[in-house]
Amino acid sequence: MNTTSGDVLALPRTQTAAAHTGELPRLVYLAVAGLACLPIVLLWDISHHSTIGRDTFWTPAHIIIQLGGIVPALLLAAIALKTTFRGTEEERDASVSFWGFRAPLGVWVTVWGAMAMMTSAPFDDWWHNRYGLDVRRST
Repeated sequence: MNTTSGDVLALPRTQTAAAHTGELPRLVYLAVAGLACLPIVLLWDISHHSTIGRDTFWTPAHIIIQLGGIVPALLLAAIALKTTFRGTEEERDASVSFWGFRAPLGVWVTVWGAMAMMTSAPFDDWWHNRYGLDVRRST
């Protein structure tokens, strides 16, 4: 059996900035808490649909789901406004511009996801009303 031996070269060390979690705005923690509640509420809503069937938009599960999207979107939109109008030069350089506003990429992804979720609710009702789909199966 042939073996090849050679010198192992170490990769050069690079300078990386340390994460400063103490510098995160308090709004981020509130947004993460709101987003963390969504899987629990979604399970609640799915189990309700599976056992009882379709319900109105104004059930507690649906309201909490919508708030779980709206609240983080509003909080992170506040970060976008702060970065745009009162942000430091470093914050602006590290941000992404969208329609003249500047914010970190994660803010824009979260706001886009929340907007998509909020606009999908009427289409969900339309889909079920048009096609008469129900989670319950009649036997």
